[in-house]
Amino acid sequence: MPTKNKFDKTAFDSCSPDVTTSSPATPQQLVDEGIPLQKQTGGLASTPSIQPTVQRNTAYGEKVIYFGNAGIIMGPQRNTNEISGEARSGFPSDTIDIVVGFNDGGEPCNGQQVNVNSITDAARVYVSRSVKIDTMFGIARSARNGEEAEKPMSAVAMKADSVRIISRGGGIKLVTGRAQGVTGAGQKGERNSLGGDYRQSPTIDLIAGNNMGSHHLPFPYVMKPFINVATRLLPWFEPEQNYLQPALMGENTEVALAALIDIVSDLASAIMTTNTALTVGLSTLATNCATILRLQPSVAALGAITDVTRRYGMLSNWSIQNQMVAWEKNFLDSNATRYICSKNVNIT
Repeated sequence: MPTKNKFDKTAFDSCSPDVTTSSPATPQQLVDEGIPLQKQTGGLASTPSIQPTVQRNTAYGEKVIYFGNAGIIMGPQRNTNEISGEARSGFPSDTIDIVVGFNDGGEPCNGQQVNVNSITDAARVYVSRSVKIDTMFGIARSARNGEEAEKPMSAVAMKADSVRIISRGGGIKLVTGRAQGVTGAGQKGERNSLGGDYRQSPTIDLIAGNNMGSHHLPFPYVMKPFINVATRLLPWFEPEQNYLQPALMGENTEVALAALIDIVSDLASAIMTTNTALTVGLSTLATNCATILRLQPSVAALGAITDVTRRYGMLSNWSIQNQMVAWEKNFLDSNATRYICSKNVNIT
């Protein structure tokens, strides 16, 4: 939620403590003082707004186009001052930085000059030929996903309090990897901006909260000594949970659940058949036990119970166990064709 007033008079104080300035009068103040307004002014009807002047500290190799508290800055890539980012090395790193609201998230004052700041500037669209984009914008990175130390590459970034990507009818696609079915890129196809090869199937990470860490399951203190024992007895048990996890593959998960339903159905049928056989057999046995001299029917009932429990009990359970092993290999093994987790899309 916003915490600053739309019109903050203190923002018009000079950055220098030795200079005394006063904030300009708003149209409402002029009306209250009985001063007639001869024309639209003070931000009314799309006239220039009353706001403090804050601009970029421009380096020698930069060109800036200003209008109000917005600017388009073209020049070498900077993270903060003139000797930061790729501009420090002197290698080509042409960048277009479109910014509105210089230092709005900080403490702006009239006449202020600020360096590049991806944290306090209100909103920006950033296009660079060479930049460590995750480092500049403070984006979480994780070594467990195989990410190496970040290298400067061409990049495009957008940042604001709210960002919307809207498509009326053509859909929205988030795509990684090289282009397909195109010509003019040479025998090996499309390469990156430095002429290098692309990584095979680069990942798509949807990171809500900018957190790629992990957390431990909340166990009571008295149970913590047993966690290592549980880990050894239950191979699937993981007391540490990662915030960023692979997304589920929809069709693979659907097939996995359908196969699991068949296994559970077989198990339910085996239990139902065994229970029915036991009920009928034991009922017959109880009836015949009333006549001690007639043991043959009781022997037949016991034989029938033995046969049914062997066929639908032990043999069926053995078959179901084999199905479960196959199910685990088909859907929970990361090398399986039908593995239910995506290897390229991660979400929090």
